[in-house]
Parts: sequence; C-alpha cells; structure tokens
Amino acid sequence: MPHPPAPAKFMPPRLRHAHPRQRLFTALDHARAGCSTLWIDAPPGAGKSVLAAGYMEARGGTGLWFQIDAGDSDPATFFHYLGLAVRHSVPGTPGLPKLGPEYAQGKAAFARNFFRELYARLPAPFIVVFDNYEALLADSPLHELLRLGLEEIPPGGVVLVLSRAAPPAAMARLRVHRAMACLGWDALRLDLAETAALARIAGHDLDEASTQRLHARAEGWAAGTVLLLDRAEPPACGGPLDRQGAETLFNYFAAEILATAEPARRDFLLKSALLPRMELAAIAHLTGHPDPAREFAALAARNGFVHQLSDGLHQYHGLFREFLLAALGEAMGQDELLRLRRQAARLLLEMGEFEEAARLLVLTRDADRLEALILDQAAECLVQGRDRVLAAWIMDRLALGGGATPWLGYWLGLCRLPYAPDEARPLLEEAYAGFVRAGESKGRYLAWCAIVDTFIFADGQFAPLDHWIGEAESLSADHPAPDRAIGDRFASRMFLALMRRRPEPALIDPWRNRAWDIALHGGDTALRIELGGFLLIYEAWWLGHLDRATALLDSLRPLLGPERAAPPFIRIAWGTMASGLLAMRGENEACLGWVRETLALAETSGVHAWDQLLCSQALFALLSSGQMEQADGFLARMAARLPTARGMERAVYHYFMAWRYDCQGDAATALPHVEAGLALCRGAGYPFPAAIFGLDHGRVAFHAGQRTEGKLLVREAAAAGRAMGAELLDYRAALAEAEFALGEGDEPGCLAALAHALATGRTRQFRNHAWWHPPTMAKLYATALEQDLETGYVTAMIRQRGLACPEDRGWLEAWPWAVKVRTLGGLAIWLDNRPVDLAAKLRTKPMELLIALICHGGRAVPAERLAELLWPDTDGDKALNAYHVTLKRLREWLGGEVLIQRGGQLWLDQRHCWVDCWTFIRGLTAPGGNDRWLALYRGDFLPDNESPHVMGFREWLKIRHRAAVRKQ
Repeated sequence: MPHPPAPAKFMPPRLRHAHPRQRLFTALDHARAGCSTLWIDAPPGAGKSVLAAGYMEARGGTGLWFQIDAGDSDPATFFHYLGLAVRHSVPGTPGLPKLGPEYAQGKAAFARNFFRELYARLPAPFIVVFDNYEALLADSPLHELLRLGLEEIPPGGVVLVLSRAAPPAAMARLRVHRAMACLGWDALRLDLAETAALARIAGHDLDEASTQRLHARAEGWAAGTVLLLDRAEPPACGGPLDRQGAETLFNYFAAEILATAEPARRDFLLKSALLPRMELAAIAHLTGHPDPAREFAALAARNGFVHQLSDGLHQYHGLFREFLLAALGEAMGQDELLRLRRQAARLLLEMGEFEEAARLLVLTRDADRLEALILDQAAECLVQGRDRVLAAWIMDRLALGGGATPWLGYWLGLCRLPYAPDEARPLLEEAYAGFVRAGESKGRYLAWCAIVDTFIFADGQFAPLDHWIGEAESLSADHPAPDRAIGDRFASRMFLALMRRRPEPALIDPWRNRAWDIALHGGDTALRIELGGFLLIYEAWWLGHLDRATALLDSLRPLLGPERAAPPFIRIAWGTMASGLLAMRGENEACLGWVRETLALAETSGVHAWDQLLCSQALFALLSSGQMEQADGFLARMAARLPTARGMERAVYHYFMAWRYDCQGDAATALPHVEAGLALCRGAGYPFPAAIFGLDHGRVAFHAGQRTEGKLLVREAAAAGRAMGAELLDYRAALAEAEFALGEGDEPGCLAALAHALATGRTRQFRNHAWWHPPTMAKLYATALEQDLETGYVTAMIRQRGLACPEDRGWLEAWPWAVKVRTLGGLAIWLDNRPVDLAAKLRTKPMELLIALICHGGRAVPAERLAELLWPDTDGDKALNAYHVTLKRLREWLGGEVLIQRGGQLWLDQRHCWVDCWTFIRGLTAPGGNDRWLALYRGDFLPDNESPHVMGFREWLKIRHRAAVRKQ
C-alpha cells in the first residue's frame, strides 16, 4: 500500500463560515473551571463539532482532535490511532505504547498509563476533543477504558466529548464525582441573536419579525436554520425537536437538495459519499468531476453539509453522508453500484483508509483484494496490537469462499495464539502443510516457529513436539532460513523445543550456543529479552551454571536503558530474571526486593505475563530462608489462579506446597502435592521438571517412612540429571543421599555423598537450591566441618545463609561463629574466627558485662541484676544509666546481632555466639554422653578472675565436671 492513513481523523472542521458562539464559550469556561471533562450531546446538525472547533481556536493552547468511528470500538485500534493523533498534534513526540497481548490481564492499567503519557506530551493548557462518540458500539470495552483515561486529566487540560447521546452508564462515576459537566441540546439551541448572525453569514439581511419566525420554525437547530433560509416549510416533526425529529427533518432537507440539484451535481454528491474523508484527486477519479473543489465550496456556502478539514481534504456531515449512501443504493443499478464501490475501495487503499476499504471489499465480495490487504497489513496489525481487527478481516475473507490459503491460516493462527494456543495450533499446522505443498520455505519456517509457540503458550502437553523437532531438522537441512530475523526466531524456538523434550547436551548444546548469540547480539530486542529469560532458567535453575547466568544478565542490563527507561515489558522481564538469579545465589532479601518492585510495576503497567514466575522466585527465597508466613501469602496468590491455570502452572503450585509442608516436617501432607506435580510433569512430557519432581518425591517419600522407594526415586532422578548435564540436580541428589545416610547412621555413605555434593557446590558456587531446609543443611555442614570436607566453601555458606549450629554439635569449634568465647582454662575471644587481642579490654566494663552475662547463662538476665553486679556502690538509676552506656559499647565491639535486649532483659544470642562453658553444660545432659563434651573442660573457669559471681560459677562448674568424670 502506497502510504499511511491521511490525518483527516485528527483534523477539526475549518471555520470559514461559522459564527463564534461566545455565549457557549463562556458556558464551557465556567464548566471547565470545576470539571476536566465536558460532555456535549445534542441532535445531529446542532453545531457540536463547529462549537468545539471554535472553542479550541478561541482559547488557544495545544489542541488534539480525534474523530471516533465504529472501528475504534476495538481498544487496540483506538489506542493505536490516538497515539498517531498525538504525534500529529505535537510533531516529534515519541510514540505511545501499543495495546498488545501482554496487556490482556491489565487493560485498565494500560489505559491509565497511556492517558497519563498522552497528557504529559500535550503542553498545557490543552484541549482534547473526541468527536462522534456515538459511533462506538454499545458493548465496546472502550467505554470503561476511556472513562479511566478521563479520570487522569491533569490541571490545565480539558477533554470535550461530542455525541448525539447522553453519557453511557460507564461514565456515571465521573458525573457522581462531579468530574464531568454536561452541555445538552437545550444549551446548544441557537438564541435569537445567534439565529440573526447565522442568517447574515448566509447572506440574508432579515428584519426582526422574519428573524423571529425563522427562529421559531427551526427551534434553535443550527442545521435547520441554515436550510430554512432557502427552503419551504418543512414537515412537522411531531413533537419536541429531539434526535429522532432532527434526523427526520435532516433527511427531508437532504432529499430536497438532491431533488433540486442538476443531474451532474446529484451524481457527484451520491458517488462522493462513498469516501468517508475526501481527497480532491480521489473524488475526481471516483466521480469523473473536473473540479470537485468548486462543488464542495458551493455546498459549504449553501448549507454547511460539508466540512473542509484541510486544503484538498473534505468531509460530509455524518448524517448527510448516511442519507447520500442510502440514496446511492436506490439510484444506481446493482452492476454500477458494485463498480463504484470497488473503485472506492481501491481509492481508500491508496489513501491508507484500510478499515473502510476492508468494509467495502467485503460488501463487494472482492476476495482477492481483501486477501491482498490482509497479507500487506497483517504484520503491522499484530505489532499495533490489533489482532482482533486482523482476525475479523480474515474471517470475512473466508466467508467469501475459496478456502483458507496457507498465509491466511498462518495469520489467523497468530491472532489466536496469545489467547487460545490450542485453537491456534490446528490452523498453524494446516498452514504449515500448505506451505510444504507450495514449496514456500519462508512460510514453513514462520509456521513452524508459531507451532512451537503454541506449546510454549499452552504450557501443557509437550510430547507432540517430538514430531516438530524432527520436522525442523529436515526443514533446516533442505532449506536455509530466508533471512537473519527468521533464522534467529527459528533457532530460538528450536532451543525451546529441545529444552522441553530433548535436553541432552549432544542435541541441545549447538542450539543453546546459537541462543546465546541471539540473546547477546540479536537485532530483535523483544526476542533477546524473551530468550534471555529462558536461557537464565536453563543455565541457573536447570544446569546450575551461575557464572554463565550472571554474565548473561549483565550483558542484557543495557536493554533497560538509562534510569530504567525501557518499556514495562522489558523491565518486568529483566526484574524476573534478576530475582531468579539472586535467589539461586542465596541473596534472598535482594531477590525479594526485586520481586516486590517488579510485581508493583506489573500492577501499575498492566503487564502480568511474568507474575507466576515472580511468585515462584519469591517462594524460592522465602521457603529457603524459613519465612513461612510471607510464603503463605504468595502461595495464596498462586492458588487464586488455579481455576484458569495451565498444566505446568498447577505443577509449580504443587511443588511449592510440598516444599512448604516439608519445611514444617509434615511429609504426609507434602506427599500428595509432590505426587500431583510429578504426574502433571510426566503427563506433559516434560523431562527436566519431571526429574526435579522425582528427586523431591524421593525426599518426601523417605521422610514419610517409604525409605527404600525414596532412595530409588532419588537415584533415578540423579541419573536423569546426569543424562541432561544438570549438575545442580546431581548436586541436590547427592545432598539427599547424604541426608538419608546421616539419618540412618551410615557414616561412610554420608561422607561419600557429601564429599561429591560439596565438591560440585564449591566448583559451581551453589549458594541456594530448591527445598533448602536450614536445619538439614546445618547438620550436613557440621558433618563436613567435623570431617574437614570443603571447609572454606562450607564456612562461607554457613555465614551467608546465617545457619545455626545443630545443638548436638555444639562442641564443634570449627563452626564459623560470629563470636566465640573460650573461658575454661583462661579467656580467649574470636570475632568471625579472628582472635581478639584482650590486653586492652580485659579490665574494661564491657568485658565485665560480657563475663557477668556468661555467668548468668546468657538468657533473659535482668538489666537491674547486671547493673547491681557491675556497679554495686551506685544507686539504681545511675547504675542503670551506666549499664546502658556499657551495653552500647559492648554491642559496638561484638556486633549488633549477638546481643538482644527485650523487656528489660539481656540475651547473648546462642545462634551466633559460642561459649565453651555453656556448650560443656549442655553436653553433660546430652543423650549417651560424649568424650568431646568433656574435652571442652581445659581448666577452671576464668581462673584469674576473683569477682564473687565468677568464683561462684567456677565452683559450680568444677562440681559438674567431677561428677561427669566419675560417670565415665
């Protein structure tokens, strides 16, 4: 098609013969002072458009005119053309977003944001006019979306809505909140002075009596006044002049115009009505008239039924055009009418008026040209988010007969893909077969990619992908990709298909490498972001290659733009990727921060495509750090989506529910959840998630008492993981085997599995994993430290994850305590495993406070008691003040997390602080006893300290030690 649509849709009528209605301008000013939306409704011909255009011209500022037609009932079409209107009104302004499928669950948020951006690009003060509102279909969702947009009008702006009808129910909220003022037919009626002015403009110098008669006959109707100046008495309208009465009179006058017109002029009027907006050259071609401009000028001077929008561009009054089209159908024979309509359709195509052209092509059953229009505009319609318009054109074309060509089936499949992928697949498969028969390689490539997308979107059954993987191998072998863009999309879809069905390294690695190249260097930003998300899942969550995942994320960061100026879809996708990687690195709080920020952006932008994955990232972080209450909130959010959830979405929900119950030791409740998820994965034919579910099914079965079956399931999952090159799965299976062996007292088996797991964890720098259970990991890490296995890696993990030493391993000094205090046989202190030089601190009050706290067990020691011990000769208030000063100094030395003050009592947090004498005491009561506990008693408690409370505690420990030795 030669050129884009003319901007006639965005042009107000020119005001060459209009009387400025100062009375109404003032009324609009008053209404505008209290409301930002002004609704003007009156019968046709009442002068609504002329009033709005005159007001816009008189008040100055920025103006935006938008003429609504029936096609705007599709919200995507409306927002597309409104975006063009902004660029027409404010040249050079950036484009506004398109209402694409990604906003399917968030159209309201999209509308609010769109209008906010629109208003921000119109320099204040501004006036926006929506003309012909009545053209919208009654059931169009645009009524509600437009109301949301009207709620966003900022100070300095006003929107005028022109309609033949009162505001619809969707606008009631604006009226209730007094954000909308209405100017109706009574206000728009001409007064006597305006009737006289209109007569003078039309060239009639009437006396007062004649003016009054004219005014009474027209009842203040502007169009009727102009017509009556040169017409006989019209028929009675049968009551007050309302919309129906106005249309009756309008048709009467229009019929009179045709009846009295010369044949050539009559022919011109009828034929020219076929074009909704009339370019002079097109009208000359359609009507055969040598000088259309002269005809339009004569008509405008006589009755105002035509508006000049710009030089060379005119438009009939809507009601007049409706009359002319009806008259055209009666005046012309069927063959001539068909010829004219087809000629008009061709002209509309040249003018870029595609919607109106499509209507005429359907009306004239011109299937070939309609199909040509579809194929020419299909890709652009999808980019604009106007898939429903495109689908309607295709269905109209199919209704004309002749069957579906492969390209029509392909484009119809793409229209349905985001909303009904299972319905789209047969269309695309039929299109693919048609392309094969036609030897059309480009079509084959595109249809194949779209077929794979139907499986990705449906997220339910992947086994049929095996056929399409084989088809792709023959396709790529027989025909090279037609161009780089198609080749990139094909490679990306091949990678995704293999991820779901054949993730063995020998098969997937070449496509994985190609996917990396596309994600890093491809020319399609949306494809790079989409593919980056899948690659990150594959590298980090599947294989455990966190270094590669980090490099990928860093490489994609520039797509966010300066200060995250990228569109919401890109920012949300990137936030989802970032949060997932942070969770895998054990940076759980950072992950949760990204999740909350990204979900908030999804809510405000209306892009919810990533919500479920974001909830998964949050649950991963929360469950692996023991934050059950917050996790329950995200689980409830997932549960709310279950009625409409796809297969794998339900599987993910069961996975996290099973993990949740496993965390609280409820294997019996976890088991049916993990079994349900595993069944969904196997039913979907999705090998990798099935292996993950199988592994955790084994863990839960073991904990539920099915030990033999549990071990077998874990071994099977490990074998599957190794076949897929998934080191993370192999690592987790080894941890599970170590956990099982530890629970059964199989020390050699535990150490062998643990050594393998930790070596892999150190190499890959695993910091977190699914079903991380802090107490279990603490036991395994304690065993590793006891056996000197990967101590550097294990120590770093304990510190990063804030793990508490198991109570039965309290003697383990190798545990990386934040504070470690040795008191038996002398005083020594370590902070983060670094020895403290006590020479300058030994006789200080903070040291005395620490020792007093140790002597009193370090739990719920009253502040008054500690103050009394350290300042026995000072009165209570002063002693407490001194205590608080000393406590602050001790905190600064030891770190804030070690000392806990609550309700006037002080604790030394034993999750972070190890004290040998306390550990010795706990060990004496441990089941079975242990020489390791006795070995902690290297000598008397602080033998050089003669404070009474120290001496008393020392003697008590001596007695306990002697008794324990005698029991040996």
